[in-house]
Amino acid sequence: MIPKRAFLLLFSVCFLFSGNLEAGQENIFRDITDSLTVTLPPGAKQDYPERLDPVGKHGDSYTYTLPGVKDALILLSTFYASLDGEGAFWVLLDELEAEENGLTTAAIQGRSIPVGFYTTPGGKILVTALFAEDGLLMAVLIPEQEFAGARRWIRDLIYSVRFIQKE
Repeated sequence: MIPKRAFLLLFSVCFLFSGNLEAGQENIFRDITDSLTVTLPPGAKQDYPERLDPVGKHGDSYTYTLPGVKDALILLSTFYASLDGEGAFWVLLDELEAEENGLTTAAIQGRSIPVGFYTTPGGKILVTALFAEDGLLMAVLIPEQEFAGARRWIRDLIYSVRFIQKE
């Protein structure tokens, strides 16, 4: 059995070296490869363990909840190859039994990103943005009655993705 102090130290080290929120900037997510950041809404809290994991062994998933937005969930999944991201996208839709309500594209830092809108049997709206070539699947799952008030922060979340140029 691992002593409590050793477990906490090991947990802290794993937390620091996984793709998650930057130290000192509680609402900035940085992926483990240091290739992108996402600005989360104020007050976003990471779940342990994550509540959805569509990438499985092909990457890492992180889920976040928001204070004051009951049953809302933000999913950030990073993956290693574009096909893994497309596979994770379909796994997510299947897992939530989501039905398409509309598709659009967002121009983000010179990239054309597909954004999908779906409904689920549980009365929730699912918004997805798949950055397939950049290793990111972003999704927001939110109750229908909360969607109108959340549209702005969901849009801001999608447009907050920044790609880090490696030298």
